[in-house]
Amino acid sequence: GQSVHQKEADYQVPTGLKIKDEYSRAFQIASAQWREFSQLFERQDINTHDVTQAFVENLLKHALGYHTISATAPLVVNDYSYRINYIAGRVPVVVAPFDMGLDESSELFAVEGSGYRRRTAFQLAQGFLNADETYLWAIVTNGRQLRLLRDADTLTRPSFLEIDLEDVLQGQRFSEFATVWRLLHASRAPQANQTNNQCVWEQWREHGVEEGTRVRKGLRLGVEQTLITLGTAFLQHPDNQALRAALHEGALSKEAYLQQLLRLVYRLIFLFTLEERGLLHPQSSTEAARHAYAHGYAL
Repeated sequence: GQSVHQKEADYQVPTGLKIKDEYSRAFQIASAQWREFSQLFERQDINTHDVTQAFVENLLKHALGYHTISATAPLVVNDYSYRINYIAGRVPVVVAPFDMGLDESSELFAVEGSGYRRRTAFQLAQGFLNADETYLWAIVTNGRQLRLLRDADTLTRPSFLEIDLEDVLQGQRFSEFATVWRLLHASRAPQANQTNNQCVWEQWREHGVEEGTRVRKGLRLGVEQTLITLGTAFLQHPDNQALRAALHEGALSKEAYLQQLLRLVYRLIFLFTLEERGLLHPQSSTEAARHAYAHGYAL
């Protein structure tokens, strides 16, 4: 469904303009910034960290609305020093060089005082969020990929949303950029006059948790009923004497039969989801091929 907080006023769009006007303008800006940035990838005479930081700062400021973004000295929490690169409003930003992965360990991201000489950019950002009570959300990026992450209870099972900026901007994917803009725009982040819990990201997250709980409850009941229906029908079908004999003689246990049924049900759910979202065919497929599948083969 349509998430809340997605009207013009919610995105701080000036009166008289539409949201599409804003993200169309942002797309032109981001595309030009990417062209300049990507031309540096093969250069040997540059500091890759410096040029990535410059690209990220300009992208966040001019394309995504973080007008108050500024470089920051390392931030200290409980005697540990975290090398955060920028504060964008109330969002800390950690930048890795474009030639380094977000999960690649480096001395660049070591937390002074922790005893660890190497950390990944993602670990640095997540560790800072978990230690600090001021910030709830952060961005970590190497210019090619960008992750939005939140304060978490543990470092062992991190959760984040990753965006492939390189694919979107290099491929000139306007519709995908529009989604990225709607998601990452500065109006989504904690504002100066808000508590962390009032920001759009947090409200979307809470809505997602509530919606997910309802969906899982409905799914559980549906799966349970389907297992009973299919399991009973297979046993009753006159051609399934071998199945009845295997269960009766113990060659197939009830638990094993249940696992087979579960596997079937979840394969069906997976296929239903792919069909519903139109993901079974490549974009190059003809309309006739899609129509033939939908009306002749789809479940």
